[in-house]
Amino acid sequence: PPLHPAANPTRNNQKITELSHRTNVRRTGLAEAADLRLREVATAIRSAADQGLGGVTPTEVDRWWSDLEAADAADEFLFSETAYIVTARLPG
Repeated sequence: PPLHPAANPTRNNQKITELSHRTNVRRTGLAEAADLRLREVATAIRSAADQGLGGVTPTEVDRWWSDLEAADAADEFLFSETAYIVTARLPG
């Protein structure tokens, strides 16, 4: 059933936690998790660039990735991500 926070926040938090645990394929450290997430984002951006979408070229995506690697190697890289969870239901 869909999650409706107003209906039962405790039960829904448990469901979200259960779903989160089911979707985690493997445990990672924070650095590895950041790397995996950035590779996921880079792959999506590169795919869009390869199709001429998104306003960036494949060369720009490659340069961006190289800049990230250089910042990481110089210990000047900080990973941060904001995530939103949105729920909705149809009226009635």
